[in-house]
Amino acid sequence: MNTITMSAIVVTLFFGGPNGYIPHIPGATIYMPVIYFLLKTAAFCFIYVWFRAALPRLRYDQLMDLGWKRLIPVTLGWLLIVAAVIAWGWAGLIMVPVVVFASLFLIRATRLGAGRSEEDVVIPAIGRPVTHAPRLSPVEPSGGEP
Repeated sequence: MNTITMSAIVVTLFFGGPNGYIPHIPGATIYMPVIYFLLKTAAFCFIYVWFRAALPRLRYDQLMDLGWKRLIPVTLGWLLIVAAVIAWGWAGLIMVPVVVFASLFLIRATRLGAGRSEEDVVIPAIGRPVTHAPRLSPVEPSGGEP
């Protein structure tokens, strides 16, 4: 039911809804918009089902990784390029190598940081780490005077 509903919404919003060629046949002008809408909806249902079957299903963590680590940086780079072109005209395309260089630099820095372990720290830790808070009690269990 969700597939049919989404197909009908997509057809209505993006594919012209019931609009289409209406032949000059007596009586056809009444039914043709409904027929076009149903044909478009059926075609989109078919495409929707094939895409669902052909594309891999991502787990939630993989989808979040794709969004945060891949799509948002690409979108920010594209935003910089578009803003430069709008502000400076075609001379703003000089921003393309800047964005590519910055992205390669950030990718390299991320890979270097991911390969580090605790033994590879640049600045050694001073002192010893506190594993638990000291116990504060008013009476010491010394076994002496009450």
